[in-house]
Amino acid sequence: MCHDTICVPTVAWPKSAQGVKARLDCIIKDTMAAWDEIVAMQEGEMTYDNVVARLSGISTYKTNPLVCEAKFLQHCSSDASIRAASSKAGAVLKLLRRRGRMREDVFKKVLCYKRTAAEPLTRTQQHFLDSILNDFRRCGLQLCPQDRQRLEAVQREEAHLCQLYNSNISEDAATMNFTPEELTGVNPAFVESHTNPADGRVHISTKNPDAAALLTQCDVEATRRAMASAREAATCGNNVEVLVSLVNRRHEAAQLLGYKNYATYTCNGSMAGGPEQVLAFLQELEEKVKGAAQREYAKLAELKRKLQGAADSDAADTTLHAWDIPYLTSKLAESECGLNHDTISSYLPLDHVITASLAVFEDIYHVRFLEVPSDRFDMWHDSVRLFAVMDRTTDALMGHIYLDLLPRHGKHPHSGVFYLCKRYKHVTPIAVVLTNISSDASGDPPVKCMRHKDLVTIFHELGHAMHGICAEGDANMTRLAKCPRDFMETPSQMMENLAWDQTVLQKVSKHVGTGEPLPQDMAAQIEASRFINASVETLNHIFLSYVDLKLHTDPPRTVEEAEAMVAEARLRITGIRNPPGWNLLRNFLHTVNHYPSAYYSYLWSEVVSADMFYSRFARAQEGSAAGRDYRTYVLAPGGIGCANERVAKFLGRPLNSTNFLRSRGMTRG
Repeated sequence: MCHDTICVPTVAWPKSAQGVKARLDCIIKDTMAAWDEIVAMQEGEMTYDNVVARLSGISTYKTNPLVCEAKFLQHCSSDASIRAASSKAGAVLKLLRRRGRMREDVFKKVLCYKRTAAEPLTRTQQHFLDSILNDFRRCGLQLCPQDRQRLEAVQREEAHLCQLYNSNISEDAATMNFTPEELTGVNPAFVESHTNPADGRVHISTKNPDAAALLTQCDVEATRRAMASAREAATCGNNVEVLVSLVNRRHEAAQLLGYKNYATYTCNGSMAGGPEQVLAFLQELEEKVKGAAQREYAKLAELKRKLQGAADSDAADTTLHAWDIPYLTSKLAESECGLNHDTISSYLPLDHVITASLAVFEDIYHVRFLEVPSDRFDMWHDSVRLFAVMDRTTDALMGHIYLDLLPRHGKHPHSGVFYLCKRYKHVTPIAVVLTNISSDASGDPPVKCMRHKDLVTIFHELGHAMHGICAEGDANMTRLAKCPRDFMETPSQMMENLAWDQTVLQKVSKHVGTGEPLPQDMAAQIEASRFINASVETLNHIFLSYVDLKLHTDPPRTVEEAEAMVAEARLRITGIRNPPGWNLLRNFLHTVNHYPSAYYSYLWSEVVSADMFYSRFARAQEGSAAGRDYRTYVLAPGGIGCANERVAKFLGRPLNSTNFLRSRGMTRG
């Protein structure tokens, strides 16, 4: 549907829980009908279009707009009843998809088509046929009836536990109350905006971005410790217990299917190859960075001593705790690079940064972004913005991107991209960039401004969104044509590089008072600060990746085992002691939702993204052949073909890690 040459998605968001259920009922009915019609076909009636293509765009997939209408609002609706209904719909759809992959009668029809088909298949068509058959096999259709029945029960339990874990996080409304004195060092505008006039106390959520602002800015260690302790020891209900049950259900399901563990099951088809190779990658990387990390820790300890005002080293407490690292890293950036995040923020007014950032992406991807007026599209909150993405050369519609950037109660607490629709026939891709930018007020009159870390997030998530938009071909980027998980972060991480580039920083910045861009020396300071504590940060990523991998190779049986595993890994890998009762598993969404046994993908993908960026984009002019080649060779194939081959074609040589080391500041060459 179009309005004055700007196309808008044909998505109508439900206004009630009943609306969610109506969409769910329609999906179920259409899906069941499709399966039954395929089963009823005779051998001579079957074609690629009415069997394989139909299963590739089955109604439970995101090729059907009703799917996003039914389940997406669990992450962002302001109506608790809609969130609950949408969450339930998501669980039902997950089970329905699994049910379809367990339909032996449909499986036999696809096997029959493969055996008898006379029509030649293209490479892409063959990919979908093979993927559908592999999907059936990986869901246990080779199992005996008893084991198959148990597998279905385990998968239902897993879906319920995932829903419960996510709900515990979304519905958690824990806050902490402080006096203004206990928040010394925190941005005054932030403190004022969170102060309750009735009692004069400052009420701060334990969720990001509130918690992150406190942990990076607050000079009072006791306050930082209290916030960190609340987050890791007292929020999100019984989520540690839920997660322990969840990973054991996954472990049982994988073993029923003949795999050693869940990580072996999920790593099948990855760039790494398997959990043994992932562990080797993490251990090798840990050895490379530990020496540099020890030097960085020593620098942080010395800074802590100085901030305590202790002239005598013996009199100072220089022990580094988990609540110290974000704060001291921020202070180190200020002292070594002259960074003042409040000053930088005044150059990053939210609305201007979004407009200017999209202009940068236009040049890279050879597209145009056209904003759809708010009165011309259906939205779930009045702060949501919508952009049509048009090919710059052909002016064809490529897809749409929603932006939902500001925090509110009931909203998904982290940043991420949700692919609402995948390309299929008349349906074009739709993505949502969902963030929780804590905008500071700056200037007179006050203007909402972001911090540089938020700019990095915007570029990261837009990189994800454009990956989905640029993928070509029906049903590409669906379950049947996904990129390897350890490649999926590559497009987002590569775009992060631009958020640190001096030229880009000056393009997207505009002072709220003077209208001037970020001064060149300040942009240079930001770029230099990227390498502050790079090795410490890398060790933390290795720690999280190890925990995620351990959960899915040797899952803990009890909450106590889980706590001991986290504590041991944190101390061994990062050198930071885990306080008693702390457990990051309360809020470890990646391991529950999209990245089980694949958190390492962030580091793995950075090897790829750094090599591509530094080899071509860092020495290319915006809008050059690098952007066209990136879109053509890396993004357009989506999940079809070999990721290693596509990257090598873009680079003109095999992948190597030299540029990864440079991106972490381990070499300045």
